[in-house]
Amino acid sequence: MRIVFAGPHLSAVADLAVALQRLGHEVAALLPGLIPDPVRIGAYLDGYTADHHAAVGRAPGRPNTLLACGFSGHGFKLAPAIGLALAQLATDGHTELPIGHLDPARALPEGPPRRMVADELTVSAPAH
Repeated sequence: MRIVFAGPHLSAVADLAVALQRLGHEVAALLPGLIPDPVRIGAYLDGYTADHHAAVGRAPGRPNTLLACGFSGHGFKLAPAIGLALAQLATDGHTELPIGHLDPARALPEGPPRRMVADELTVSAPAH
């Protein structure tokens, strides 16, 4: 079983040892019988776009680059559909799923895209 504790109430605690002690007390009180000490701890970045919607689709100016980012807080539940959309974009060049509102280009300022080496690579089938 994996239990994740996150939120602004934890980030307000400056001393990690104090935070872990409080966490252990809460776990022991709420879930008796569960070992209250964390096995692993970590801090992770939340990624948001300006409009709070994910960016899914081809990177502007980079035809060989697909993006799926900015899901913080709600990406896990969308993973199957986003995975399907990305697979279709990668293999068929388009998807029938309604992801137009997630186009990464919507959040970028106008201007030339940066050059990416990956976009200049070509993949060819080996000769038989």
